[in-house]
Amino acid sequence: MKDFFVDLSNSFGKVPETLYHYTSQLGLIGIIRENEIWMTHTQYLNDTQEFHDAIGFVKAEIRRRIEEATDDVGKTVLREMLDAIDFDDGHGSMNVCVCCFSEVGDSLSQWRAYGGAASGYSIGFCGSFLEQVAQHEERFFLAKCIYKANEKRSLTTQFVEANFQEIMAHRNLSSDDPLYDREFWHRGGSILAHLNKFAPIFKDESFFEEQEWRIISRPLNCTFERFDYRPSRSMLAPFYRLPITNDITHQGGKRLQKIIVGPTPHQELAKRSVTSLLASKHLTSIFTPGGPVSVELSKVPYRSW
Repeated sequence: MKDFFVDLSNSFGKVPETLYHYTSQLGLIGIIRENEIWMTHTQYLNDTQEFHDAIGFVKAEIRRRIEEATDDVGKTVLREMLDAIDFDDGHGSMNVCVCCFSEVGDSLSQWRAYGGAASGYSIGFCGSFLEQVAQHEERFFLAKCIYKANEKRSLTTQFVEANFQEIMAHRNLSSDDPLYDREFWHRGGSILAHLNKFAPIFKDESFFEEQEWRIISRPLNCTFERFDYRPSRSMLAPFYRLPITNDITHQGGKRLQKIIVGPTPHQELAKRSVTSLLASKHLTSIFTPGGPVSVELSKVPYRSW
């Protein structure tokens, strides 16, 4: 499955020069001051239907293969894969976290979703830097979201096949083989862990205009130092503190390209305070590697106040 996710990452093509992260005042302050981005647990995202959509595609593909299978062993393995997904009840029991970015830096729908009543920011990161941030963490990856149903079906076929081959390869090992791992054997192999990592790239086609990319984690242990919890409207929400510090070697342009101030009744004052925040972290100097971080105003004619 490692090869599947490597090939998946390569299939997205070149990462855009700039990817934008929409956030609130507190989010902006935290990112600039703490040099970290909060990755939200997939089951606590705004749209929980995304995960269930991916499950639907995977289960449909496995059922299709069961109906067409002529080999009893293969059919048994496929049924075990389906049982493993059904046993989880579609709740996504793995701690997989994601952080969302958009190719569009000044989007009305994004301001409405993340800008609050009259205050939001779009942080433009260097795309290649985000790719390196993901690679710096073990088995994290930067992925482009898939919106079209035909592309989802094609990718799902590859995903199910890769899981099936992984299980069959292990099943064919003798018990005295040094690569044989009894701990691997639970119903359906590791399809649940892989599915929790695979599902976040699926988005409903109605969100196509966002052109979203996501940094997706591997399954995480809740005892990890950077695994944390924050209050939300109705419950505690788990998240992961993804470091974006200077110990990550980055070749290319500025790590932080620009910050766009969202629609607000006091745009010039808001721009001034963001510039001051950047100056406090030495990000406005011409001597900053790559040059100073620019601050711009949204051109979207939107008023919510």
